[in-house]
Amino acid sequence: MGKVQTGIWIDSREALIFAMRKDSEHFERIVSEVEEYHVHSEGKSASPFVVRDAIKEKQILNRRTLQFQKFFTQVLEAIALSDEVLVCGPGETKSGLEKAILSDKQRSYRLMGCHTLDSLTENQIRAWIRERFGLRR
Repeated sequence: MGKVQTGIWIDSREALIFAMRKDSEHFERIVSEVEEYHVHSEGKSASPFVVRDAIKEKQILNRRTLQFQKFFTQVLEAIALSDEVLVCGPGETKSGLEKAILSDKQRSYRLMGCHTLDSLTENQIRAWIRERFGLRR
């Protein structure tokens, strides 16, 4: 069958998963349900620090953390048959996925690295991953 080498480009909106063997490739896109939010004040208050804003922000951050956990679980399920995994992406989401991979004791893949890689086209990402794994087409 051959070794399955998987490259994942990830940001907070989506994950692009490229599972490769010497003779075949599989591509999957997972769209995250992580909400974007911006902290803003609900108007002027008589006191300089409004407690309700802090509580609301904490609730939003907790919900966002749960959404990221669900997103990472979906990605881990998609790469379950991989032997080697390479993670890349533009922001901090790749580091969160790296931690999820390292803490996943149920699967036996090897993490090959976590790299910063700006937004590229799907074909550019695929070529970069193939080059890192030493696969030629």
